Amino acid sequence: MKKQRFYFSVITALGIIGIFIAAWAHYCALMHAKEIADTLLRGIPMSFMGGVGYSMIALTAFIARSSKNKWGLFPILNYGLIAFASGFTIFLIVKAGEVELVCPACILSWVLTGIILVMTLFRLIRLIFARSNTVEAICGATCDKMVGPDKSIVITSVYMDCSECGYALCPHHPEQQS
Repeated sequence: MKKQRFYFSVITALGIIGIFIAAWAHYCALMHAKEIADTLLRGIPMSFMGGVGYSMIALTAFIARSSKNKWGLFPILNYGLIAFASGFTIFLIVKAGEVELVCPACILSWVLTGIILVMTLFRLIRLIFARSNTVEAICGATCDKMVGPDKSIVITSVYMDCSECGYALCPHHPEQQS
């Protein structure tokens, strides 16, 4: 839970920084664009779209900080927004090359989106491939003895009181459960 809060806190902060970078990029685009149409996508300034994207990433990350489920609605929305923002960034890089308009704010925005993407990919890889700590709790064993103090575990099965082998919920003798 602490790692999840830390990750989403960092993503929230980076999203807020991205809002300011998008505003700076809008200013740069207005000052240096050969034609105003070069800064628009379907009549909407691309920097405005970036600012909205960064604000949505920051908002969903802020809400996801308090999510108890690592695969809840807001974490999933956040991951999806980051994936979309990464694709949009690739589009912006290509578009900037076509119109020959690259400013420091644009480069910072691209780098920021890349950092957010890499952090998210590492997080998703850790979530997908992380092993959960599973143990079989057998009579008399405690969590501290099995995995160490202050560690969380998932108990997968408990066996005791089987008349054949002495365990409850015995998978080998289900008819003997007491």
